[in-house]
Amino acid sequence: MDLRIGIISPEYFGFKNKNHPTNYHGGFGFLTRKKAEELVKCGVEVHVFIPRYAFDGVNNDNLEIIKNGVNIHFLKTKYNPFMRSLVANIKNLFYASILDKDILEFFRKIDIDLFQSEDPFIFSLGASKLGKPHIKIFQDPFDSIDKQVMKQSRYDYIVNPNFDNPHFITEYDVRGSYFKKTGKYYSNKGLRSIYDKKLKDFICKEPKDTVFSEAKFISQKTKEMYMLNYLPKVLYNPVDIPKNSSI
Repeated sequence: MDLRIGIISPEYFGFKNKNHPTNYHGGFGFLTRKKAEELVKCGVEVHVFIPRYAFDGVNNDNLEIIKNGVNIHFLKTKYNPFMRSLVANIKNLFYASILDKDILEFFRKIDIDLFQSEDPFIFSLGASKLGKPHIKIFQDPFDSIDKQVMKQSRYDYIVNPNFDNPHFITEYDVRGSYFKKTGKYYSNKGLRSIYDKKLKDFICKEPKDTVFSEAKFISQKTKEMYMLNYLPKVLYNPVDIPKNSSI
């Protein structure tokens, strides 16, 4: 099969070494690896593009690894969320909304036939400039309520914990209150940054048959967040089921 697929993901989890995971870790970090390795087994040439900071927090240079037949490219970026200084935070506010030209040139050099984005982000906007087929799959988009809950939870659990008389905020409470006011569970009010607006414009312009989600409720959330005039179709994630499972 003479096909070169490029998978774009914020993370690729599980192989740095046995005791030292990548800086980003979670469900679709494993998912990206699963898809990539299974495509290789089918005879596809697979390239995965991930921000370098997601591997070790270092952005001085690109890092390229071949693992189980997958070509993994950790690309340096000017944006680095793992840098916590005041200067770094100011830079991040600016660089989070623009694509490094070097990354776009790297995409061109590999000459990908088809792109797939796991939870679209700034790299996805760059890939779209190449005019190649591009599948976008939303895994965990954050609306303003998610951001509110995370901000308040950090305060409740870390900054000012009160375990003797807890009144911790929950997403269930906030969404329930928002539904009573608006009749909707999901909000587009959190899309205020330059980056969020660029991502929204990008998604709204993409053909609807290239936009998917990994679950029905994520489809509804994506539709309301980005004010789409259609409901994205569901493309379920592959999972490993143990042989002794009763499922």
